[in-house]
Order: sequence, then structure tokens, then C-alpha cells
Amino acid sequence: MVVEEAALRRPVGGNELMAAQIKYLIHAAALPNVTIQVMPTAKGPHAAMAGTFALMEFGTKAPTVVYVDSIAGNVYLEKERDVRKFIQTFDLVRAAGPDPQETPAVLENIAREMHQT
Repeated sequence: MVVEEAALRRPVGGNELMAAQIKYLIHAAALPNVTIQVMPTAKGPHAAMAGTFALMEFGTKAPTVVYVDSIAGNVYLEKERDVRKFIQTFDLVRAAGPDPQETPAVLENIAREMHQT
């Protein structure tokens, strides 16, 4: 998962709730089958600026599906050419983001800041 730093800093629900959610992400990032990257706001624009999406893989027997979330509604894309575009976009974003090993420290810092305000 790649999450925007700005989304983690926006205190929706209050600072305590945000800090708890960030601590949950810290826990999840420690799991062997989870990779989280925090895309720093300072990096500027990146390949996925157009909006939120999720790649859903169901094993080798089922094709990858893309879930696109927007204010116009939710869309599921299954055509190979559409899926390929999103896989390429995700690869570009992951490559542009920081090393996932940095994630716990970044999240801890944001959680600390939430408690201070």
C-alpha cells in the first residue's frame, strides 16, 4: 500500500482517533505479508495523482481486478489493458516512494505530532 502523507495528517475524527489509526498501520507494517509506503508530500506530484485505486489479486486462477474509487461512483475494471495501466501506475508510485523500511519511523513521527496538537 502507498498512502499519501497528507491523508495521514488530516485529523478526521480528531487527533486521538488519527493517532490510533496510525499506530494500527505501524502494527500492520510489521507483518511479513504487508508493505506500506508513505508518499511524502514534499516529493510533489506522482503517477497516481488522478485518484485512489486498489489492485485486487485473487490467485493465479483469477484475473487481477482494479477497484477505482471516485465521487462519480465506484468502478471495477477487468480488461487486461485497463488493469495493465494501473499495475504500471502502481509500480511507478512504489518506485518513487521511500523505502518501506522507513515507514514505521515516519508513522511514529506523525502519531507523536497528533498527540502534541
